[in-house]
Amino acid sequence: MSDTPQREIAGRYRLLRPLGQGAMGRVWLARDEMLQRDVALKEIVPPAGLTGDEVQELRERALREARAIAKVSQSNVVRIFDVLRTGEEPWIVMEYVNSTSLQKEIATNGPITPARAAEIGLRVLGALRAAHAVGVLHRDIKPANVLLGADGRVVLTDFGLATATDDPGMTRTGVVMGSPAYLAPERATGGQVGAAADLWSLGASLYAAVEGRAPYTRPSSIATLAALATELPPMPQNAGPLLPALEGLLRRDPARRVDAFEAERLLRHALSGAPAHAGSGMPSGTWANPDAAASGGNSAAHQQAVPVGTLSQARHRHVVGGPTTVLPSATTRPDGGPTVEIPPAPSVPLPGFGGPPARSRGENGSLYLLIGALVVVLILAIVLGMRVFYPSNSGGNIRNEPDFTLPTLATSTSRTPTAAPTPTPSRTRSAPPSPTPPAPTSAAPQVITPVAADRSLVNVGSNRCFAVAGSNPAATEPIHIWDCDGTPGTKFTLPGTGALQVLGNCIQADSPTVGSQLHIAPCTGELSQTFGLSGGGDLISIQSGKCLDVTGGIFANGTPVQLYECNGTPAQKWLLS
Repeated sequence: MSDTPQREIAGRYRLLRPLGQGAMGRVWLARDEMLQRDVALKEIVPPAGLTGDEVQELRERALREARAIAKVSQSNVVRIFDVLRTGEEPWIVMEYVNSTSLQKEIATNGPITPARAAEIGLRVLGALRAAHAVGVLHRDIKPANVLLGADGRVVLTDFGLATATDDPGMTRTGVVMGSPAYLAPERATGGQVGAAADLWSLGASLYAAVEGRAPYTRPSSIATLAALATELPPMPQNAGPLLPALEGLLRRDPARRVDAFEAERLLRHALSGAPAHAGSGMPSGTWANPDAAASGGNSAAHQQAVPVGTLSQARHRHVVGGPTTVLPSATTRPDGGPTVEIPPAPSVPLPGFGGPPARSRGENGSLYLLIGALVVVLILAIVLGMRVFYPSNSGGNIRNEPDFTLPTLATSTSRTPTAAPTPTPSRTRSAPPSPTPPAPTSAAPQVITPVAADRSLVNVGSNRCFAVAGSNPAATEPIHIWDCDGTPGTKFTLPGTGALQVLGNCIQADSPTVGSQLHIAPCTGELSQTFGLSGGGDLISIQSGKCLDVTGGIFANGTPVQLYECNGTPAQKWLLS
């Protein structure tokens, strides 16, 4: 190993200057004297503290990995020309790409646009699909390893941690490889690792590209790993049409994470500016609360509809709902009427972000102790026994900037729970509903203290407000989304009757069918003017059981709001502000 340029390797490659230093290797710009071309030479640099046997294992493994990567032939994968040894030191000869890294681009010029991130994501995804097709996992996807070529080419590089999917060494006890801020949760917790882990890291890299920071940013590697094992990532603020792709890629459970084909579809829609809904292959809302279907005793078919007034007062910028009775998602009863679950638990988070599914207070007490114990075990294992192959400062802040404030979507299990509010007399739980509950009528259910007055409803996908055109109480245009400018047409009162009131009138659905629009109308108490706000942020028509949706997922000013089947996408999520 040498820091001196102009050294000749294997009698053919003349080192010119260092290009960069990674966790386990140093990359040089070199001149191939035989073919008279510039190449990149990677020198394997074992981390300090390894035993002789471990260093030898690392060298041999580097050679095996390089040979495996040489099987990948795709324009977005850096090409490998040769693998050689000088004494005991292995060297990998790669193509030289005149470029800057995505990390340097963000650090220099700030976050990039969602469309540009989607374009880069598609190129990296192409590289991953080619690698996965020949059984190679990258295992270190991060902005620093994505090169933006001067010729417009996007190249995935630094396969130094790559391995074949059938390599037993990849799961060796006590070894954690990769940059902590971009590790998939299953890698941090010792779960089954496959191609889905690379897709999570791609999602984390795209998150960093539009936000300027990784999803998990902590002051140390240990803190990052602990957060990765116990918390969900915060909601991105600048993702726009990229948000469905980020949601799909950053799902904690690899079995629920989108695959490469679905990721490509979502990224292409984001590139066009019209996002698609992230498919999950599951009923509406189940990936936001995956345990609900198996909980027993709260079957969606046996629930009773509850109006918006049964929700607690929401704090500023919280998902509508709180630690009282909530409506997680809409379903349909066998008789055609709308039903929504009424669990005695805190509100659930928006799918994929903000916090784990809510549990009862009794369960939370045990859960906090369990998580605390697991975190302690994890940290002790790392401190006392693990050799972590990454620098301690690789945790994820691409720029030095203060933490930004995001909507609080749910109470994380890693925080101390707040005391539950004192229930009002009208909130006493009734006996379990019968298998065939009565059909809803126009009579409003029990009236509870209003949950909000003069508050805005902000759509998560667009960051725009539910609005009456021109703040005109006689407007004939449909309700649409518009910039949150604080005008009267964006300020709503949500009383205990379930009416959605604005400008002295109410919001009314034109009909209960899919695609029906909404208008402002005099308040009549009809069921078409009754809505429920779920703990997951769904705004539900009690008449139809359908969700209020930004039409087509088009997030421009003036896009009408419609009734649509509930699917848990950002176009159907609303925050109180």
